Amino acid sequence: YGLQLFNYSMDFDFTTFMDANRKGSDTELGFALLFFTLTKAFQNINFVFFIISFLTFLFFYLSAIQYKKYVDLKTSPTLFMTIVFFFYFNESMNLMRQTLAASLMMLGIVYLFRHKYVHYFLLIFLSVLIHRIVIISLIFFPLFLMLKKEGKYVKYETKLIFIFFFSVFFLLSLQTIVKLLVNLGLLSDH
Repeated sequence: YGLQLFNYSMDFDFTTFMDANRKGSDTELGFALLFFTLTKAFQNINFVFFIISFLTFLFFYLSAIQYKKYVDLKTSPTLFMTIVFFFYFNESMNLMRQTLAASLMMLGIVYLFRHKYVHYFLLIFLSVLIHRIVIISLIFFPLFLMLKKEGKYVKYETKLIFIFFFSVFFLLSLQTIVKLLVNLGLLSDH
């Protein structure tokens, strides 16, 4: 879809591009706008892909740095970025929209830890504009509220570590989840 979006962006004005995008693909509005803007600004598909990849890993990195403040693991940013690069980097080249949306989602989850729920929902909304599968991440909000309640058996650090690793597992399983939803007919295969 990247080459098709690039060609549409180069050949059409904004209105025609949006019409062609609606008819020719199932790309979400946010990603289409980002792609169109980058294409018009730089007119080089390699640079467009570089910027999207850079933004994706910048959001992952910012998330990793922020998680370190909430999870008492000295190597958490290094460990997190190692997981992302070794297990997810190659997939990110194929799944640009999903990966960019997932990185914004991870950054949004940081705001749950800070109890800034409006910021969380804003980042999730932006993520959904890039890829609609991120709507699944709304389950993190009630999960966080449930684990936030002080109980005898669950310490605060344990809750945060649980949410952190659940989030990483979710990100690494995103492709499998998408395939399952496509097979169930809940998402299109475009």
